[in-house]
Amino acid sequence: MPGQSKPQQVGDFGLRAPFAHSQHIAAHIYSRTNANKPLRVMKFGGTSVADASRIQRLTEIITAAARWSDLIVVVSAMSGVTNRLVEAAMSAETGNNGRVAAIFRDLRLQHEQVVDALMLSSAERSRIGLNMRRLFHEGEYLCQVALLAKVVTSQVRDSIASLGER
Repeated sequence: MPGQSKPQQVGDFGLRAPFAHSQHIAAHIYSRTNANKPLRVMKFGGTSVADASRIQRLTEIITAAARWSDLIVVVSAMSGVTNRLVEAAMSAETGNNGRVAAIFRDLRLQHEQVVDALMLSSAERSRIGLNMRRLFHEGEYLCQVALLAKVVTSQVRDSIASLGER
């Protein structure tokens, strides 16, 4: 369609992840539709995405900003998520399987509550729920490997901690 931007794939960064679905990471460049509008980068994370009401507020901020600027929006982990994922990794290293399970149970509940509050469509809830289950499974798997090995390498710790950013 004339006037619409099309993504151009830049390529694979060559990153390796423990799961096949994470191995092919590509960047996309979008041509700007109106070079007269300023480009604005907005980053949100932590308490600004702590729960459904705060995320809803962000949609209002982003919608208002989009009237005057081309936007790049970056969203990082919800409040406390990265710290709890690191705690899960350290608990796995010390053999505390019960603590690991409790952390993932709490994180799953936190994310499910947000999805249930914000997603009106059952198809969207299903799609996002599937992705969340995959990510939680990945974290639990990595923690189980650490439990068995009784060691958490920096690569495994970083892989676990990064789950909240995806």
